[in-house]
Amino acid sequence: MSTPLAPAYVSPWERLTAAALAYADASDDEEEFAKARDRLRKAAMAYARTAPAHPMPPAPFAPRVRKARTPGQLELWPGQAERP
Repeated sequence: MSTPLAPAYVSPWERLTAAALAYADASDDEEEFAKARDRLRKAAMAYARTAPAHPMPPAPFAPRVRKARTPGQLELWPGQAERP
């Protein structure tokens, strides 16, 4: 009964973030590295279950329009005529 309890996270995103940071900080010890990798895998699976099943709707189409030159706009190279 002396083993500490695992920390409780508010959201699956916080759990995934903590697992990713622990994976990045894992030492070269094979056992610790394997535990960190397994923890990250499980956190990613838990986060994927909470993700919405439907993808985000596409953004509304906005056609690109060329800006018309206004008379008050400065020329880039004064004195040179525009080429046809």
